[in-house]
Amino acid sequence: MKHRGEKQTSLLLYTDSTQRNPNVPPCRSTIPVKLKQTIPSQLDGTEGTRRNSTPPKATQPSRVTKLIGDTRQYSLPQQIEEQVDIISNIFPELKEIFDNISLSESIAFFCPYCGSINPEGHVKKDIRGRNHKPEVQRWACKKFKHKFTNDPSPFNYPLWISYFTCSDLAAGKELAAIKKSLEMVAEEKQESISITIPAIRYLLKRSLELIHGFEESIKQPIESEVWEMDELSQRMSKDGSRRRRAWIITVSADSSRYLLATYICYRRCKKHSLAALQIARFRAKSDPKVIKSDGLASHTNAAKALFPNAKVISIPKKVHFGNISHEEGIHKKVRLGALPKRRRFNSPTTLEIYTELDRIDYNYIRTNDSPTKTPAQKAGIDFGIHNWKELINCALRFRMKKQVIEAHLKLHAEQKNKRSKKKLRNN
Repeated sequence: MKHRGEKQTSLLLYTDSTQRNPNVPPCRSTIPVKLKQTIPSQLDGTEGTRRNSTPPKATQPSRVTKLIGDTRQYSLPQQIEEQVDIISNIFPELKEIFDNISLSESIAFFCPYCGSINPEGHVKKDIRGRNHKPEVQRWACKKFKHKFTNDPSPFNYPLWISYFTCSDLAAGKELAAIKKSLEMVAEEKQESISITIPAIRYLLKRSLELIHGFEESIKQPIESEVWEMDELSQRMSKDGSRRRRAWIITVSADSSRYLLATYICYRRCKKHSLAALQIARFRAKSDPKVIKSDGLASHTNAAKALFPNAKVISIPKKVHFGNISHEEGIHKKVRLGALPKRRRFNSPTTLEIYTELDRIDYNYIRTNDSPTKTPAQKAGIDFGIHNWKELINCALRFRMKKQVIEAHLKLHAEQKNKRSKKKLRNN
């Protein structure tokens, strides 16, 4: 019998080698792409065990400190910056292309291969019909000899639906209420839209993937000498009959109040606290000097293992409630959005979507205490974002640049291979 944990053979953290209880659902949360192989699966079911079960052979190291250095992966932003410099030196015309993508208010034409926003150098092909979008023209790029559809959006629905669903969900609406409001707006716009709740959930998931790719590739480090760490409890229900509690481990930067990580689990232990701190380190691109927590042993041990040079201040709330006062203030603001206390979630996937959208809304859109600046702007990340429309458009422009970089890298590799083959033939 295969277990969920057996598929992940490249974990860099210690995991309990116990069998999973089939009645306990697996842990779900959003993890940066570069960290998926370095942190354990959230809610992997280690909290539910059987008495007369033989544990599988442990393939993971028993000590965390041996592999702590391998988890410091800040490679994605650096790689993209290096790729831009390398490709711009090889193809000088790309500098102008990237400026056009960034500065153009509306892009009517875009080639994901050569990066051109003009139809010159492209040939018209057939017209593609779509279920939830109007028909679109297909083109062929003469330089790269590839066909593409003239629509940079990765969504199956128009972009305004993505703006609307994200903003409504961050405001605390249920998926059923979002569907009704979408139908009302479509009637006002005189558009016919047929969308279901699973389709809304999938659209939100795709929106998160787009924004996460943009967030993980920001070069600006979120520097803060002090980090605060705490957890939120959220009610879960299965078919309305069984109650369960999920924990959301949160890590924030004290200076800017930027919420670095929200990690969902059903059991508070050192493994899950380590995973939350690794996600926070990946997004911050810097290490703290002081880590504050509420006295929970798992948080304290994880902070000491991952940051041995940092000072860990762990004081229970009964002794001193103000030790993590900034984190408690963030929790109050998060509760005002998509995660009220009384809301129950039937699936961990839905909880993941609500949690991550609320975190992004808190960091980039809500001004919170400051009347003019968001936590991202306080941390030095300022792209002129004020609402969900601007945030998704900014992430979409970044995705367009990334597609052009990947296409030119592939072209450069093919040209290099052709040259090497010619040399071999001549020799």
